[in-house]
Amino acid sequence: MSDSLANFATAGKFNFKSLVASILTDLAKMEVRIAASKILTSIISAWGGSYGTSAGNVASAGVNSSG
Repeated sequence: MSDSLANFATAGKFNFKSLVASILTDLAKMEVRIAASKILTSIISAWGGSYGTSAGNVASAGVNSSG
């Protein structure tokens, strides 16, 4: 998209078909990044979440709040 706008700014030519194709390509790239981020987040939370819970339980087991 930025290439189409830069071409318009420098040459004064505006190709609407090229702009639409560029926007659709950028949207597709964003969707892929979002999907990859969601997958990575779920993997990390599944692996790190169980580890974090276990570590939290071990840490709290050594604390005596009754004093």
